[in-house]
Amino acid sequence: MKDESETVCCQGVDGPCAEPAKLRRQNTSYNDEERNWVKMCDGCFEHNQKHWADMWADLNGGRL
Repeated sequence: MKDESETVCCQGVDGPCAEPAKLRRQNTSYNDEERNWVKMCDGCFEHNQKHWADMWADLNGGRL
């Protein structure tokens, strides 16, 4: 199980970010569970979550 309280450097959205980060579960569904986790600060994670919400909406919208 992941330790969400672990503080690390933010991997950022388009490259490393200078803000402190946490290990977080992103809104993905990879078979390899490790790929579903990112090390991001609050701002980058919010951007990442919006990105994946948009991606899922596009995918699910194409199924109607």
